[in-house]
Amino acid sequence: VVSSGEKLSVGTRIENQRMAQVAMLDYFYITRGLQFLVAESMSKNAPLFNNNLVEKLNCDADADIARSITRFLRYHPINEFEPFFESLGMKPSEYSHLLPRDKMFLNEDAFLLE
Repeated sequence: VVSSGEKLSVGTRIENQRMAQVAMLDYFYITRGLQFLVAESMSKNAPLFNNNLVEKLNCDADADIARSITRFLRYHPINEFEPFFESLGMKPSEYSHLLPRDKMFLNEDAFLLE
């Protein structure tokens, strides 16, 4: 397991980011049923969210990040509004007050996806 003091190589970090994007696209599009373009944008344009998710996993350097994310999301639902707003170019400090308190899933707010 990579400790917080150890640094991953640039190549490993880039590969982890790519695998996180693949896993998130799969989650948003296949599991959650979002439109493909919305799911793709959220998975590719929310690097802070993806990086935070990978950090929560605390995986080995050679772990299958996509599989680990998929397994994690089965038991730990995420607030989909966070990667959605980040994918629009907003920083967490800019969208934190916009996060609904009573909703976690984008399909609960049909107006937002129109």
